[in-house]
Amino acid sequence: MAQSKVESWFINAVDDNKKIKAHCHLKPIITDNYVSLGQLTALRFLEWVCENPGGVIALPTGKTPEFFIKWTQFYLANWNRELNKGILAEIGFKKNARPDMKSLEFFQLDEFFPIHPAHERSFSNFINLFYIKGFGLDRRKAHLINTCEMRDRKDINLCELFSDGDIDLSLRTRQVKSEKELQKKRAIQYIDLMCAEYEDAIRKAGGIGFFLGGIGPDGHIAFNIRGSRHDSVTRLDHINYETQAAAASDLGGIENVRRKAVVTIGLQTITANQDCTAIIIAAGASKSKVVANAILNEPSPYYPATCLQKLPNARMFITRSATSGLIEVKFPSSATSVNAIENKIQRGLDLPKGKVIMHTAPHHDDIELAYFPAIHHLVRSDKNENHFVYCTSGFTAVTNQYLASVLEASSAFLSSNEIQEKASEIKLFDFNLKNHDITGYLNGIAQQQKEEQLFYVACRMIRNVASHLNSKSWDKIKKYINSLSDTILSLEPGSREPEEIHLAKGWVREFEAELAWAHFGLPDSYTHHMRLKFYSADIFPEYPNYEEDVLPIYNLMKKIKPDVITLAIDPEGSGPDTHYKSLMAISAAIDEYVKKTGRNDIRIWGYRNVWSYFKLGEVNTVIPVSLNSLAVLHNMFNTCFISQRTASFPSHEFDGTFSELAQKIWVQQFNELRGILGDKFFYESSSRMLNRAYGAIYLSDMSYKEFTEYLVPLRRLLETKSLLEK
Repeated sequence: MAQSKVESWFINAVDDNKKIKAHCHLKPIITDNYVSLGQLTALRFLEWVCENPGGVIALPTGKTPEFFIKWTQFYLANWNRELNKGILAEIGFKKNARPDMKSLEFFQLDEFFPIHPAHERSFSNFINLFYIKGFGLDRRKAHLINTCEMRDRKDINLCELFSDGDIDLSLRTRQVKSEKELQKKRAIQYIDLMCAEYEDAIRKAGGIGFFLGGIGPDGHIAFNIRGSRHDSVTRLDHINYETQAAAASDLGGIENVRRKAVVTIGLQTITANQDCTAIIIAAGASKSKVVANAILNEPSPYYPATCLQKLPNARMFITRSATSGLIEVKFPSSATSVNAIENKIQRGLDLPKGKVIMHTAPHHDDIELAYFPAIHHLVRSDKNENHFVYCTSGFTAVTNQYLASVLEASSAFLSSNEIQEKASEIKLFDFNLKNHDITGYLNGIAQQQKEEQLFYVACRMIRNVASHLNSKSWDKIKKYINSLSDTILSLEPGSREPEEIHLAKGWVREFEAELAWAHFGLPDSYTHHMRLKFYSADIFPEYPNYEEDVLPIYNLMKKIKPDVITLAIDPEGSGPDTHYKSLMAISAAIDEYVKKTGRNDIRIWGYRNVWSYFKLGEVNTVIPVSLNSLAVLHNMFNTCFISQRTASFPSHEFDGTFSELAQKIWVQQFNELRGILGDKFFYESSSRMLNRAYGAIYLSDMSYKEFTEYLVPLRRLLETKSLLEK
């Protein structure tokens, strides 16, 4: 095959492509950010389609291909313009080139088992929405995977048959013990036959001509998890913890994912056609390790993507932050010298006094999981004024099961008249006096009374309902709560929820955040819930706009007049979607505030938490963490963030609560410092904060000017995104 003009253009556009190490077994192409990554991928796809009318394609689902999809739709809608005087002309697309999307034959990569094809989070539904409808593919030429129905037994619904979550694949070979096991065995045999027929259909079509996929936290391709054989074919299988964690948001929590198996094409399925153009896309520092493993290692089942090394036209398209280990990244010696590190630690010891600090967070536990131990020192000074600002309602982090349990308790306490009897004492119908719920709950913690804690969780839910309904009628309140319960019980995990369920889940998260800061004696008036409108349950949510998302933050800044503002910053904006969008809203509000007040003396503290980490050379402030602070964090997290104790939406790195993962990260960072400075620096220091240090928090403390410079490339992403949505 001739050299791709698209690939050549992007290789020349990014200097880092010239610094790639020579011993890469799979060719990487580096882009500046994840928006450019989507552009490269879309253009390479369209180039292939122009050259291969009637070709066989397989494309990914989920959040990874967001900008691939948006750029492809953009170019399809503006093909003539771009071909005449746009990037298509610049790259060298032929003047008569035109992608014939209707001619393509499409094969689905994978699917949960069992799941109804019409389920909003099924991959079949995604394909129908974004590829068949969005790209204009011919539905008749699309091979989709149905894991809910059996063609020869319309009376059997596999979703109902396996609703108990018991998917025992040993039924393939062992004797059954019951009538239900017999039905399940026959269903598994049917799926196995379906997989074989699906594999045969791909081979008869000539094999996959264009494959595009993401790469999972364990290195999985499609659902070929770590350890998958390179000669694997389409099959029904189970997935590992890392993959379950990555899929948790698809089905409303990892507990629901664990009740599923998967159907996936195999690694041999992908590579059977030696002429296949196979592309893996990866964005962000969190993917750097699996990217390096796929590119630098010899073929091995332990690294699934290494199977692509046998294909001449296989590539990995990655962002700059995903290149660790592939190119030499050198920090200035001044950033990592011993003296520089000691200065960073000293900054962490000299925390502000007499300042107004505006702590902002996309979600309700982001601050706690990023720098909770530092709060101890900041609130000890009576001269500091700490405000905690939550950009979103955080409803996506609350499972249906947990909300159902809160609603059930609320209904029970109402039925027993316990809440009615307490209503006057705790001023239940005055929403401005909601601190009563906080005090009651914390008293329940102090007394180790679980029922007391649950009672005040119910009180807060009922207080919110009364305020929402603007009613003091117990009948109306109870009817509304029962209606919420009925709704939540009728929802299939992962399916779209009505607005009132999002609202109720948001109430849960907001109460949890208020409880966290009440540990330090801070009244709830110092906790601000912004409920910004950009936040939604859509797979590709909207971006912030000025009136609904920026202005509320700016108005709060005018009110509290902050000296220090903290915010979550992720590399390239490729971390959690809400983090990036909150950053854009907050930064726009800061710009407005500085412009209107002339206050350019504001300090900006950038933090990261369990989703992405700073390197030591990227920060200028290091805060020592004691074992006592870690103990307080765990206690607070487990008693306040009740909806998160089961870790329904966990990190793939750790099967446990987020507070434990935060500790793991901080200890790793501290051990890095110990390796450079030695134990004596800490344990023979005159500083008690250093003597008792066992962890370290990394922060980037910036002036307004430095922050503005940092945002330049991120804001370019927002400008590009605006272009795509015009």
